[in-house]
Amino acid sequence: MWPTSGGPPNLRDDPVMSIAVSVVIPCHNTERYLAAAIESVLMQTLVPTQIVVVNDGSTDGSGAVARGYGDRVTVLDRPNGGISAARNTGIHACDAPLLSFLDADDLWTEAKLEQQVAVLRADPDLDVVFAHAQQFISPELSAEEAQSIACRDAAMPARLASAMLVRRASFLRVGDFNEDLKIAETVDWLARADELGLQFTVLPGVMLRRRLHRSNSGVVKRDARSDYARALKAALDRRRQKQKATGSP
Repeated sequence: MWPTSGGPPNLRDDPVMSIAVSVVIPCHNTERYLAAAIESVLMQTLVPTQIVVVNDGSTDGSGAVARGYGDRVTVLDRPNGGISAARNTGIHACDAPLLSFLDADDLWTEAKLEQQVAVLRADPDLDVVFAHAQQFISPELSAEEAQSIACRDAAMPARLASAMLVRRASFLRVGDFNEDLKIAETVDWLARADELGLQFTVLPGVMLRRRLHRSNSGVVKRDARSDYARALKAALDRRRQKQKATGSP
């Protein structure tokens, strides 16, 4: 499982490698993709100290896939409540000083955690590190299905949960993901983080590979797209309330 010959990194000799990271993977009926997501975490050049898969009421074999990794992966089962509720459940089961997230149908590049941890270690004032993402069409799709999905080839800066590494203390300052939102939960969280003055950076390299398939949340939850407007309105309302309370323009 280790990405280099000679076994795992020597955590005692490398101060970057000695920082503990917890990874939360929420899943709902992603049996087809979950193993690849977990493998991309296990193959990191900086292996996290804790991997928590939250089985969010799956009716397929997602839970069995996660349990197949034995004690390398902690599996938490909960009734289906959506991605925010699943992530929050995982977060509160974690104890490492750094938190990272991966959607169960996406993949990390192998040095994602190592590079992001190094940046946080070098700048104690930095709270959150993002990266670039690149999309790909899931290979099981037929040519006809693939043609129906718009896929950008270019790498894009990704202020997405799956591209994020955040200090646990900073995350808790902002609070949990909003469980009332089916989508746009990261937009909402980032707006609240901005309001508290958290410091962000986006690294130039591609560290997240976003799988496009017929069950992506943006496809199956089209009726929830108004959540983006709700998240932005909530941010504007908080800004107006703050301006009114402080008398600032």
